[in-house]
Amino acid sequence: MSEIYLKDNYTNPNIPYLFNRDIEEYDMRRAGISLCKEFKLLDKEIIKEIEALPKLKGDKKLGLLQRNNKQFKEELAGTFKIARQMFFEVNELEDNDIIAIKKDAIFTTKKCKITKIGDNIEFRNKNSYSAFIQLGKKIEIYYNDDNLDVKGISDECLSYHEKYMVKFLKEFIKKMETLESKQVLAYLKRFIDKYKRKELEVGYYREFNAISKFDIIGEEDYDYNEASASLNRIPADSINIRYNFDNILLKLVQIPL
Repeated sequence: MSEIYLKDNYTNPNIPYLFNRDIEEYDMRRAGISLCKEFKLLDKEIIKEIEALPKLKGDKKLGLLQRNNKQFKEELAGTFKIARQMFFEVNELEDNDIIAIKKDAIFTTKKCKITKIGDNIEFRNKNSYSAFIQLGKKIEIYYNDDNLDVKGISDECLSYHEKYMVKFLKEFIKKMETLESKQVLAYLKRFIDKYKRKELEVGYYREFNAISKFDIIGEEDYDYNEASASLNRIPADSINIRYNFDNILLKLVQIPL
């Protein structure tokens, strides 16, 4: 059996992309407090108090307890690994079944029939996807039915890309899943040609990463967003467009059609 359940943050290097595949995300429901109950890490009264709080407040209180008690923090961290191991074992998951692990979430190509682990741990089937792509530095794309989930970019930064690179990636994946190779290649070539000639809207040249800034040649990176400044103030000729070209477009071109 695989031992990658030991990793809190993992992306399978052998699965750079998938299209028209069943991809399932299993997420541990209220992971922190569920693990505390299962492994008796806290007094019952404290657990009841945290459970009675709304999720965000409960998570915050659990975070404060970890900050003030190093031993508890280490014990709780260890139980995440144990819970993932239990989930792997009962569902007979192997390395090639796993796309990624994000601490309390497991992305897999295998439908898992057993989601209740022990007395208090439940891995709910949170999302289902049909496509996956690894892009750039620590960026993962999950797609289904014109919805795009991006791991590695905050929701705030991702909103700046919504009408630009997010829109393009949705269209590319949709074509990959529905059209013939020649049509996909023609679409990708047209887009890349326009990108290189800087004929696209300025928003397409914002770097598609966790920082999501514009790389302005000879100046500091610009942190423009639609709420605070007009993108039209940025001259296209002054933008270094290499990041998205190298980390997105070249990655897509390398996918066998």
